[in-house]
Amino acid sequence: MQKLLALSIVVVLAITVLAGIGIVNTSQNSNTLAAEPKAKKQIIAKPSQEADKNNQIPIPDQIPVQQAKPEPKADIPDAVKPQLPPQEPAKAASRDLLGETVSLEEARRRSNFTVLVPPILPENRMLQQVRLGSWSSSDRVSLFYSGGMMIIEEKANPNVDPALLAENAIRENRLSSSLYKPKLQRFIYAGADGFGYDPWLYGEGDDRVASPGAISFIWHGAHYAIIANLSYNELVRIAISMLQ
Repeated sequence: MQKLLALSIVVVLAITVLAGIGIVNTSQNSNTLAAEPKAKKQIIAKPSQEADKNNQIPIPDQIPVQQAKPEPKADIPDAVKPQLPPQEPAKAASRDLLGETVSLEEARRRSNFTVLVPPILPENRMLQQVRLGSWSSSDRVSLFYSGGMMIIEEKANPNVDPALLAENAIRENRLSSSLYKPKLQRFIYAGADGFGYDPWLYGEGDDRVASPGAISFIWHGAHYAIIANLSYNELVRIAISMLQ
């Protein structure tokens, strides 16, 4: 149920190369004066007390540049260092999209609608887990049974007409040109209105994928959906047992 992306960043570094420059003064009748840089050391000119007798040009003495020593880093006491908030532990499964694991009694007490549980179930179908979460402005209860059966219950949109919703879903299903679709059937019982369908196969040949059957209905302002690898008739019997 959970979903990660990876990002890559390329950083380009620029390198500046500094070149040393030598000063040369040439003359046929005078001595040649040159300041040659020493290898691997940057030099600066310092006025000399001696001077060329003919041209009175100061001869620069070569002295190496002293590299400044880095200042020692101050030892910051732990009490002054910025404190990062402690990392929260990994979220438990009870905090995921389905909500927390609760007992059936607690789910009924905390939900803002009537939680229904079928008293009649096919063989080898037993309630294993109850989850209480939220969806939009409504609580949501998910009942998980053995054999891959699941019932989802939540408060319905009060502005939606259950009969109109079912009729539109069936009409669009029949008008659809898709070759891969379940055949919807209307379900009406004891004030509940909805639709359902048998398990069906999507795709062709070896790529076909089996999809479970389902029945969905609205009753007394709440929406209920039963999803299982069962026929539509078996799903109807489960739904009727919930409503009796």
